[in-house]
Amino acid sequence: MSALHRKFQRAAERISPDEYIPVVAYDEESGVLMTDDGHIGVCYWGDPVNGADDTTADMLKGALSLALPEGSFVQLSIIGMPDIDNQIAQYQNRREQDIYRIRDVSARDTLREYAKRRAEFMHGAAHVSNIPTIGTKIHDRRVVLSVKSPFKGRTPSTEEIDNIAETGAKLAESMQTFGLFLRRMNATQYLELAHRLTHPFAPRKIDQVRTDQLLKNQVFLPGESIEVHKDALLFNDDTHVQMLAVGRWPKSNDLSLMAFMIGDPLGANNQIKLPYHISLTLHYPNQYGKTTSMKQKAAMINYQAFGPMLRFVPKLAFKKQGMDVLVNAMEQGASVVEASLTVSVYGQTREECSRQSSTLRTYLQSFDFAMGEERFVVLSSFWNSFPLFPSVESIKNTFRFKTMAVEQAMTFAPILGEWKGTSVFAKPGQGYGMLLQSRRGQLMSLDLFDSPTNYNGVVFASSGAGKSFLTQSMNMDYLSMGAKVWVIDVGRSYLKQAKMLNGSFIEFGPESGICLNPFSRVVDIDEEVSLIQACIEKMAAPEDGLDDYRRSRIEEAIKAVWGRMGTGSTITDVADYLTHQEDQRTADIGNMLYRFTRYGSEGYWFDGKANVDMSNDFVVLELEELKGKRTLQQVVLMQLISNIQREMYLSNDGRPKILVIDEAWDLLDDPMVGRFMEHAYRRFRKYGGAAIVVTQSIADLYRSDSGRAIAANSAFKFILKQTAESIEQVKKEGHLALGDYGFYLLQTVHSIPGKYSEVMFYTEQGMGVARLVVDRFSQVLFSTSGAERTEVIANIERGMNPVEAVETFIANHG
Repeated sequence: MSALHRKFQRAAERISPDEYIPVVAYDEESGVLMTDDGHIGVCYWGDPVNGADDTTADMLKGALSLALPEGSFVQLSIIGMPDIDNQIAQYQNRREQDIYRIRDVSARDTLREYAKRRAEFMHGAAHVSNIPTIGTKIHDRRVVLSVKSPFKGRTPSTEEIDNIAETGAKLAESMQTFGLFLRRMNATQYLELAHRLTHPFAPRKIDQVRTDQLLKNQVFLPGESIEVHKDALLFNDDTHVQMLAVGRWPKSNDLSLMAFMIGDPLGANNQIKLPYHISLTLHYPNQYGKTTSMKQKAAMINYQAFGPMLRFVPKLAFKKQGMDVLVNAMEQGASVVEASLTVSVYGQTREECSRQSSTLRTYLQSFDFAMGEERFVVLSSFWNSFPLFPSVESIKNTFRFKTMAVEQAMTFAPILGEWKGTSVFAKPGQGYGMLLQSRRGQLMSLDLFDSPTNYNGVVFASSGAGKSFLTQSMNMDYLSMGAKVWVIDVGRSYLKQAKMLNGSFIEFGPESGICLNPFSRVVDIDEEVSLIQACIEKMAAPEDGLDDYRRSRIEEAIKAVWGRMGTGSTITDVADYLTHQEDQRTADIGNMLYRFTRYGSEGYWFDGKANVDMSNDFVVLELEELKGKRTLQQVVLMQLISNIQREMYLSNDGRPKILVIDEAWDLLDDPMVGRFMEHAYRRFRKYGGAAIVVTQSIADLYRSDSGRAIAANSAFKFILKQTAESIEQVKKEGHLALGDYGFYLLQTVHSIPGKYSEVMFYTEQGMGVARLVVDRFSQVLFSTSGAERTEVIANIERGMNPVEAVETFIANHG
């Protein structure tokens, strides 16, 4: 046969892909889909479960123990695709709608450029890995559940439609008990799913359903094709698919294996670097007939296992063990199913598909799970893995289904993924404060203001763990959403960021001329009296504090002085009031305040009219020059927090408001400051604000009452690399309810300079380990040392705009 004839023959053999698809129609009222092979079914989808335990397994077993008509199918799939456009768009929309709140034009331009580059960087990583040494690409995972049953007659009856709809709803509802929240698919969503599973690299399908065509005819375009090879499929000449099927099931298994199916949880090697579809298909046969035949088969194997054949076929012993488990389950009333597990891997070249299949196969062998490359029946296996595709006829003679009890089959349910962050269920215009990625490439979106309780957080980061990059990126992300951000720091770490954003950098040196009179800007004395009282107590008795009686007399003095002098009141006036009281205990307080009156060594900080300008959208308050004066530092810190709280109270405009306290933990580690912070934290929530405290060690925070108060009022814990000793201490003392596996993950949290920093997020809405990976622009932007700091600052001070200053540095140095 000539080459030309062979080409013609291959072209003639190409069948329209539509012919393989059985789904033809959708009933709007019931949500039921109908196929052309005499079945009806329903489909649900949602986000994977983040973690599982024995309870999860028991609940899943109960959910799948269904009384379904003979010939029914249940399928569970996890699908990993580069479908992150929607999340990226949400991130961008938050900025576009609110960045106008930033008043400084230069800052607004810098923030807009940062957000644009951040979105482009994350979007690009869906196609080219942003961690080349590992190769994982950013993607999104979804779990799909489908139930399919045969109907009698030419068309399904109303009762049959209602039954399958109810079965699907009950199954989806039962899965909510272990955290798998599923939504029923409509026709548009089913077509989107079918299109994505056959066009993984194409733009997302957003066409409306055409009522003049069958659903099966709306997945492919005219001219599209499937080319079948013995070990692969080729869609439209540009998408290769290879499949793995089970060669040998593990001798024993539990649900945790499925957490490893999507890649090593530690995020190093053995990752799935291509789009994939992992599918468990369960066929529910006639229970009586299947149980009877399996018991007969068990009797035969038992006979052989105790006879001379065992010497020649040692494998019979393992067969007997497996059959004993199955028979025991059947005798206890377990449902029996025929199960098949497949993995489909999609690539743009045959070679990358083969490499990925080989890597995954080798990796799974370490779990005693032998999967082989699908050959010769790859087309039928591919379609049988699709939701609502398989039928009794389509699975005949494929030899890919193994009989097992539901309790065995459910351990292969691909429902486990990674935490997606707090913005998964965010309403339009909310969430998406930050974009990150998991160790295995799941896109994560997180927002402090997604929390139902409070918006506060604590960042734990040992030296060199990447704390500066995390806090600076958080500042940039929220400022780009029009937020107002204050930073209290010791060490000038935010000087460069303040210059980049034309923010206020306020240093508290002896020659600064700063006045922090706590009365000058009071609007409602009843609202602020407790904060002023706490500051004055710290001034009067910095080490031991005061008793309740003396605190109440301070409050009395504040109210009395305010009633007479209003915003003109000073600490000196409060001290004078107290010293003129007959009760010596009260008079002593006035004398103890001497240092902070106009006559004392620190009085100039508080006597006169307060003049710290907090009006800028980004304000850095630098306490470095107060080092060596611990009490003064603490009083200044408390007064600054009071001022920021007032700003939050007055700016009731709906914009996010965030206070970051960095390198100042030793100032907070004090009973009086702790009580003050606990009170302030409650008010931050009331005013729609967030407070972030940055410290090095988890153990340090929980060592004191003030630290425990801050932790208790912080819905978010951001944990970067910690020492083994600190982790062990926190685990022993029970401060974080991470569980054994959570603490194991925490021990593995690490950073690789120049590549990424890892952060464990521990929140009320879930937990997970994320990687903060940034582009070169952001690396230079956030750097606080070396030429990346000094040259960029120098260029800005010479009049260069911040974006140009960073780009110039990159052009000169790479």
